[in-house]
Amino acid sequence: MKGDAFGDGWSNERPLQEVTLSDYYIGRYEVTYEEFDTFCNATIRDLKPDLDRGRGKRPIIFVSWFDAVTYCNWLSQEHGFTPVYTIDDEEVTANWKADGYRLPTEAEWEFAARSRGRKDKWAGTSDENELKLYANIQGNEDGYDHPAPVGSFKPNDLGLYDMTGNVSEWCWDWQGKDRYAKKDRQIEAPKAVTDPKGPDTWYNVPYRLVRGGAASYGNKYLRCTQRGGTNPESATFAIGFRLARSAW
Repeated sequence: MKGDAFGDGWSNERPLQEVTLSDYYIGRYEVTYEEFDTFCNATIRDLKPDLDRGRGKRPIIFVSWFDAVTYCNWLSQEHGFTPVYTIDDEEVTANWKADGYRLPTEAEWEFAARSRGRKDKWAGTSDENELKLYANIQGNEDGYDHPAPVGSFKPNDLGLYDMTGNVSEWCWDWQGKDRYAKKDRQIEAPKAVTDPKGPDTWYNVPYRLVRGGAASYGNKYLRCTQRGGTNPESATFAIGFRLARSAW
């Protein structure tokens, strides 16, 4: 089931929706400066800034959605896989049958963050008192004022690190008008879906979804079901990404 199961989320997280996903792989860690710098050097691009916080194993930030899909295609070619994306300026289409690296869909991201769709409020725990053990969150009680090197906290039960906090993560999906159907002010239960890819296009503003929250976010904005989005050209200190691949 996808969506807010605790009753304290935002309206665009409800009601619960039944989702079936095909097998896929998802990165254990967020993509790091070390990895992205290799791409930049190989393709003669300027390195992304780090605000003097260090590079190496820290998650890459200041990457746009377009940077992320371009990196996915480059890494696919480096590893002998078929690139997923066809990129024509700002028009990006996906070949979902390709075996290359890609961004996770929103549904894939949430399923993985919740350790195969369990009722976990945050990635790894539903106990707010334990959150600092699993996530780099607002404040420095966890030992970090800024994004920490990947893997610095406990993983969730799938062995995935930093899906809550540290940096928000780009997903494939457009942010549509409303994820769930509404009628006469009553939220209807959405139909069960298989391998959802999100809306076919954007509504009102061209936003791509980001999930997971960042080190500067409060606890409510770090929940597994928290949904947000921003312009795919945006490249901020709070957003990075992790890789996925279809497992055909």
